[in-house]
Amino acid sequence: MTTRITIDPNVRVRGNQTYAGFEDIEGIVPIVGAPVEVYEVESGATGNGIVAAIDDATRLVYVAVEWASLRVSSPWCVNVAAAITAANFTTRSAGGQQIVDLVYGSTASEGDHLRQDSREPATR
Repeated sequence: MTTRITIDPNVRVRGNQTYAGFEDIEGIVPIVGAPVEVYEVESGATGNGIVAAIDDATRLVYVAVEWASLRVSSPWCVNVAAAITAANFTTRSAGGQQIVDLVYGSTASEGDHLRQDSREPATR
């Protein structure tokens, strides 16, 4: 089983490394030099990394991520990322919730719709 570590690609330390807490490790806690799979929750991106250091006192693992290896495997994420460049965002309130509508296409009636709020999953 490959060890998977959830990372935040916006956190960079020690040059081009990142770190994660022990609670972000799925599988066996790796040793220094071990290859791991890295995972970014928001985009679903996965990639490769090598454990650079482990700090038992702070319960952190430092990972040298092969940033160029990060790939988004979800077709939905790829479609959304491609659509955002030509998207129109609207916001509204309903039932005490803030709702963001993402409309892409030449007009709202012709375009596809992606809606996200806390009560329903995003749909296409």
